Amino acid sequence: MKTVPTMLLAGALFLGASRVGGAIDVPDWLVETGAVLIGVLGYIVMARSFRCPGCGSNLLVHAQFREPIGNWIEKALAYRACPKCGFHRPRP
Repeated sequence: MKTVPTMLLAGALFLGASRVGGAIDVPDWLVETGAVLIGVLGYIVMARSFRCPGCGSNLLVHAQFREPIGNWIEKALAYRACPKCGFHRPRP
């Protein structure tokens, strides 16, 4: 998954803003703002990539709002059929 490194980068920048900002002589708030933007853009890319080929519904957003809080990403990755149209994903 391409967005995992993006999310890790965003988390590292956000948590280490004072060190990163001091190392490159940039204000901490600017590093934190950049980290938030990287995280939001990473989520948008990830959400847009989880679409049903049959009906185009967003499976990640469906799992996020319909599954328990602790495991919605696991459920989204485990979908074998679209919950809206029933399109079956072929097994690898």
